[in-house]
Amino acid sequence: MVVCPSCSVPYEYKEVEDGVFNYDNKLLLSYDMLTSIKLGLVKGVPIPTLVSILRDMTNKTQPTDQTVINAYLYY
Repeated sequence: MVVCPSCSVPYEYKEVEDGVFNYDNKLLLSYDMLTSIKLGLVKGVPIPTLVSILRDMTNKTQPTDQTVINAYLYY
């Protein structure tokens, strides 16, 4: 959570900064990962397969397929 310096209202920062996209303060995707998702979708690779590849690359069991596609679509 980031706080606005002029009005002190908290908000979530959702921009690509230094090559990292912050989706929900839990899921951080690199610009390279987002590009890989895009290329996979363009080539017709199923979303579960793309998420499985990302999990293998990062050695993580989370997030869900739906969370990753939501993050990509939000980006």
